[in-house]
Amino acid sequence: MEGAFKPSASISRAELKAGAARDRWLNTHLGLNTSNVSHIGTHRVLIWHDERMDGHLSFMLYPVVATLVAGFRNALGWQIRAGVGRSMRLSHELSELRSGDLFIWVGPFTLATRPNMPFRRLRARGVRTVLYSTEPRRWCPYRTKLVDEVWDFGWAGLEGCMTSCQQRFPLPFNGMRHATFECIGGVQRDSPMLTLRFIPPGYLPPPPGPAPTAVHTTRLAVGTGSACARLRFLGAIDQRDRLQPGQARTLCFDKLRAVLHDRLVQTYDAWEDEPLAEILRTDHFYLNLHKGCEAAGRSPVTFRVPRILSMPGGRIVLSERCHPFDEAEFNGTVRFMPQEAIPTAFDRLCHSEDEWRAEARRAHEVFRERFEPRHLFKEAGIYRLLEHLVARGSNL
Repeated sequence: MEGAFKPSASISRAELKAGAARDRWLNTHLGLNTSNVSHIGTHRVLIWHDERMDGHLSFMLYPVVATLVAGFRNALGWQIRAGVGRSMRLSHELSELRSGDLFIWVGPFTLATRPNMPFRRLRARGVRTVLYSTEPRRWCPYRTKLVDEVWDFGWAGLEGCMTSCQQRFPLPFNGMRHATFECIGGVQRDSPMLTLRFIPPGYLPPPPGPAPTAVHTTRLAVGTGSACARLRFLGAIDQRDRLQPGQARTLCFDKLRAVLHDRLVQTYDAWEDEPLAEILRTDHFYLNLHKGCEAAGRSPVTFRVPRILSMPGGRIVLSERCHPFDEAEFNGTVRFMPQEAIPTAFDRLCHSEDEWRAEARRAHEVFRERFEPRHLFKEAGIYRLLEHLVARGSNL
């Protein structure tokens, strides 16, 4: 069948099993197993990503996929499909796509370039192809001639695309969140036109779980057992990284730990709803730390931050410097500062409970309004794209 996807022989049984389990988990969480009227339409959008053997990738990427699904639910006439893993279900879903439909691959570009991914055949059938890039990078995937659009959660990746294409548009795109231009650098593309869109993970309802108990909202003195007792980092810190060049996050975490001692804690094993929900209900202060721990501050805000900021009542996020345009997007929701200033900022906030609780509430309210998925889609020009696809097929 034209455009069919054939799972690679290199996929292990464990990867297939993990993908199938997370595929059911994802569709249940998104409500795509129901006959919701928002899924009924003449055009189809298919959102898909890969999975690892440990099954963690779906949970990590859930804020992205949930934001996309929520945004598309506000578009009339579009049927939404989403899934996980390189399976025969993906083959079936791809075979159903027609001219004017939309296929979005969420994940690192290296996975999207595997030879069995049918991007070229989909484009030949008039399907609009999109890469939602999930890894910070300084280059653009236009060189592969695979996709019509690149969506990104951070401005550094979009800036890298413009540089690769020898473009010098003022960022962020003259005040907009999307741009289409001729990509004139590097390898010849099937079409010289490339569209970029900024679409970060948005506001999501809090994770399921019991309501916070009284201990989580009671005013407590600073010290052991208080709401200010911990600054929590959600992410990987590997002891082996200290011996490997380029693995700077572990070394930077060590520097902060030397100042904050046991007040700085780290969690990497919350890969289900309830363990993460319990952490988010209990702790009020969180650390955003990049993989590379760059002093230059060009990396984006991580995927875990939207989960934190979506919590009712608000949370405080202290972050090392990010790309300046990302800092502008998150202004009022995240505190950005040089890494060495984080311990002092944490201590000062802890000595004024009224101040940090009020700031946390404001951060939540600003994030809920500014990062509402429908608003993000409108700013990125996605609804206009869908109107063009319905009216004119994929001949954009």
